[in-house]
Amino acid sequence: MKYRSRVALNLLALPSLACAVLMIATVYLLVARQMFALSPPRGFAPQQARWKSRQEYDDFQKILTSGCPARIPAADAFLQTHPESGFRDQADLAKMQCYQQSGDFGRAIDAARDALRENPRNLGALNYLSFALPFVYKPTDVNSNEQLTALQEYAQSGLVALSQQARPANMTSDQFDQRVKQLRANFNDAKGFVALQRKDYATALAFLDAAKQDNSTDPYLFFRLGLAFLNSSPPDFDHAIWNLARASALARTAKSPSAAGIEKYYQEEYRLIQSSNADGDQIEAEAALTVEPPAGFTVRATSVAPAPGFARTEARSAPSTSLVSTDTITLDNRSGKDALVKLVGPSGQALAVPNGQFKIATVAPGQYSILVRYGDGPTEYSYLQGDPFGVTESASEHSAIKITLHQVSGGNYTAHPATSALFDAVSPAGSAEPPARSPSSTSGTTSKGPAEDTDTAVCPSTSDITASITAKGFSQSATGSYGIRPTRG
Repeated sequence: MKYRSRVALNLLALPSLACAVLMIATVYLLVARQMFALSPPRGFAPQQARWKSRQEYDDFQKILTSGCPARIPAADAFLQTHPESGFRDQADLAKMQCYQQSGDFGRAIDAARDALRENPRNLGALNYLSFALPFVYKPTDVNSNEQLTALQEYAQSGLVALSQQARPANMTSDQFDQRVKQLRANFNDAKGFVALQRKDYATALAFLDAAKQDNSTDPYLFFRLGLAFLNSSPPDFDHAIWNLARASALARTAKSPSAAGIEKYYQEEYRLIQSSNADGDQIEAEAALTVEPPAGFTVRATSVAPAPGFARTEARSAPSTSLVSTDTITLDNRSGKDALVKLVGPSGQALAVPNGQFKIATVAPGQYSILVRYGDGPTEYSYLQGDPFGVTESASEHSAIKITLHQVSGGNYTAHPATSALFDAVSPAGSAEPPARSPSSTSGTTSKGPAEDTDTAVCPSTSDITASITAKGFSQSATGSYGIRPTRG
């Protein structure tokens, strides 16, 4: 079945590449995907350790027979009493399980890391960290890159350790294969998450697709696949929408606490691409039944020039778990001419934006302005300089700003004629501040283009797990929309 657009494409950059899904779902999924308790996956043999004494054995049995939270002090006592035991990593896993059950994810993560210090190949700890860390990752942390590197190493170590596991005698081949698939999907998903954070979308798609082959029912996995397809260059709208639709359907079927957030995000992205939700429910119903879209499926929109004076300002909400936290500026060229845009500010860059296309820039917070050159050659060039605007980011907000370039008047972003000398003199790379306005523009005519779709997504803070789990809804905020037109310079 084909789904064709009937009106203009109005696509925004993902708000923070999607502040993903409500953190309250972490509790459900961590329990569902935590395949270990006091040992590696059932039937998987731990390292070949031997009891050094009857007392060591008895003390470990106290851990096994204690319920949470009494298991934690029992494990601590074992660790204190038996510094040379070969079962210390198992004691750490006992603590991890209890902390997880009580919702103390910070200490659960610490306990898993302690287990790895005792045994770097402990599959229980590697699996837990590979799943949990994406939900507590904060890109605003000063050591965010180190966090990603550590997650990458945990996931890779998990894949290596898993590949070295032999089928235990007490497991059938089918049981062993299913267990391997569960773990392998989690490790590949984690590696896909790292690549997604680093905006390496091709690598993200490779690992997420591998995870999908082993686990075709995880809504978070399909949500991340949707994000990777949507942010690829060029975007793959067909697979993005299909995977987002499947994520929504799976979350609803599983009665996930995040189902409403995923559904809302999917419907908004579909409407922004299609300018209509007419077939959105039908696509979701079909995606619930099959992993891959049917042959010929497409949601590619046909670009139609907006009528003069058309204006719409919209605030978008997004699910609240931060998968990737980035501020974005989308430049959508509807001017009728090719444009070279110099984005001047902390993340300055030059972007060629052909007529009828858009480009997405990922930027750091700060003050920005744009310099635009329109035309196909020196004899046709015209120049424009926009006023400074702010890109904000805090513990609770990220910006997703869209600037549409039009040739019709009536917008709300003040712009001024510029000169070729100013345009050529400005180097956007590494610019700390927007350039001063061209002298010739001080007496020139101020121009405004039409308002266009500009969204700033505001996502609940992920500063700590507890705050995110108790979040009940979504916040919205809107900035002004930016429309500019070229004038001869």
